[in-house]
This record gives sequence, C-alpha cells and structure tokens, in this order.
Amino acid sequence: MEYQLPIFLKRDALRYGYDGIDPLSVQSGIRQTYRNGEIITHAMAWDQIDIAMSEIMKYPNFEAVNTIEEYADYVKFKFEILSYIYKNWAKQKVISRPVDVIILKKDGLFEKKNGKWMRI
Repeated sequence: MEYQLPIFLKRDALRYGYDGIDPLSVQSGIRQTYRNGEIITHAMAWDQIDIAMSEIMKYPNFEAVNTIEEYADYVKFKFEILSYIYKNWAKQKVISRPVDVIILKKDGLFEKKNGKWMRI
C-alpha cells in the first residue's frame, strides 16, 4: 500500500513553499501545527496544557523541550490528551486517534515509528 500524505501536506504545506515532492522546497524557519476538528475547544485545551506543562517543567526532575523531535513528541502528547477527552466526554466525537505527527524539514519528512524518528 502506498503511503498517503496527511491533509496538511497535500493541501496546506503548499502555502509554505512545499512543492508536494521535494522537501528542500520548504521555506526555512517555519513551525506549523496543523489541527483539524473542533478548533475552539482544541485551542482552549491546547493553551491550558501549555500552561500546566510550563509549571511542571520548572521542577528539577523535568527537562524542557529543546529539539524539533522533542517538540513533535510534545505536540503528539497534547493531541493524545485531546483525543482522550473527546473519547470519554464529548457528545460528538470529532477528534480521535490515531494521532499523526509529521516533521517536515529541508532533508525530508519524518514520522516516529517504533520509538524512532524515521524519514518517510
């Protein structure tokens, strides 16, 4: 089965210079989080998770997010929390698993598989 690009790469990444084929076509210095679903609830919860995590990261037993890969893991963590909330308490399940996080860099597209970030 051929790999299917997420909606972000097929549609929205084009606005940032991605030509749909060559990862080198992406403009540098861009960080984008693509969210689809119920955006108002998403944004409110997203920001509150950031507030809680920034407080937790002040304790010496925790390490801050420093790399793009760590940030991608953090983004996935936040999406997992949102999908859990929707699974258990939403009347309409507009956000669910699985959660896809793709890193788009000059040297390619990367997705975490078996605990390791791999070029796709």
